Amino acid sequence: MVDAQILSKVLDTGNIEIVTHNGLNSEYFPNYESEFKFILDHYRQYGVVPDKETFLSKFPDFTIVKVNESDTYLLDQLNENFLYNRMVPILTKVQDYLTKEEDSRKAVEYLQQELPFLTSKLRLEAQDIVKNADVRIEELEKRKDGKYFITTGFRELDNALMGWQRGEDLVTVMGRTNEGKSWCLLKFLEAAWLAGYRVGLYSGEMSGIQVGFRFDTIYNNFSNTVLTKGSQDIEAYKEYVKGLKEKNSFFVITPEDMGGNCTVTKLEAFIQKYKLDILGVDQYSLMDDETFKPGQPLRVKYDNISKGLFQLSCKYHIPVLAAVQANRASVSKDKKNKAEGPKLEHISEADAIAHNSSRVIAMRQNEGNLEFEVVKNRIGGRNGRYIYRWLIDTGKFEYVPTLANNDSQQVEQIKKQFRDKEDIF
Repeated sequence: MVDAQILSKVLDTGNIEIVTHNGLNSEYFPNYESEFKFILDHYRQYGVVPDKETFLSKFPDFTIVKVNESDTYLLDQLNENFLYNRMVPILTKVQDYLTKEEDSRKAVEYLQQELPFLTSKLRLEAQDIVKNADVRIEELEKRKDGKYFITTGFRELDNALMGWQRGEDLVTVMGRTNEGKSWCLLKFLEAAWLAGYRVGLYSGEMSGIQVGFRFDTIYNNFSNTVLTKGSQDIEAYKEYVKGLKEKNSFFVITPEDMGGNCTVTKLEAFIQKYKLDILGVDQYSLMDDETFKPGQPLRVKYDNISKGLFQLSCKYHIPVLAAVQANRASVSKDKKNKAEGPKLEHISEADAIAHNSSRVIAMRQNEGNLEFEVVKNRIGGRNGRYIYRWLIDTGKFEYVPTLANNDSQQVEQIKKQFRDKEDIF
């Protein structure tokens, strides 16, 4: 019982602030009303909490237990019990008005009369950003080492986005089917791995071996076609693997590894067990929502999942990168306008994903190039379109400067190179 836990914590620590600072009274302790009053009266009269011996001489049947839960948890549970105990008789009386007296007007009036009291008991705790400004000093101290942001693997995106933020950063990578979302997600994660971070990837479609071969292509530029066919020079590959095993770990988990399905709760366990610094999710549609009920719109599922992923980012202070598919409307639009890729409104089935994401990056292949477009950026930096020549089979990327991103000097240099040597690429 949480009321017994709170009384035990007060007696064990000799600190009654959890009671006095939160306006608790005997109504919150229906099972231990006499015990609560004794502690409070003793404190008011003598200025201290009664010691355990004094208390137990008065209440020998009470067991003082060791409590490790936080005050926030205890107060939330106590408040939940209190509201439940107060609401049950209120709702019973409302039901009586509706069924026995058949008077819905009285039911509404009575409910309106009781609601202000119930609302006043909801636990709210605001942050004072003036009085508690010193917490921002602590935050700046954490950021001094230059490791608050994790590189994207693309210098131009780093300049625009500052990298992935360690906490409060849910990055959604949006693209159409077969445009390379999984490749791009893996490239982002490989860059974090190269920087020394502990990386985890949920792969909803590919096995760990398939992901591993793609990783080999991105990291060491092995031909993915050759790796897939199995005709790679095995001795050269053995040497590569021997050196690779000396480096830091990169963890991949699949639905099979998770008992058949992936949920936010299971991803949290993944983060905890392997102490991840960054998490990739491939992709939203290959996850299950534990709270989803049959008959609910699909957008509810994606809303719950994206909220859950953002909360994981906040709780564990890590960036979470998740892939999502653009809907069919973006495909038809792109056919009409070759210059445009998918936009926020084209996230398949759920605009809530865009709302819950701190950044959204649209990607597509266009005329042999890979285009990233930053279409949402809550954290800072600038939006824009970034184009790379992408040799997908060997995992090589080369930036193509554009006037749209103020690369005029680089564009002129390339034009000059084209004039001097037409076969620059």
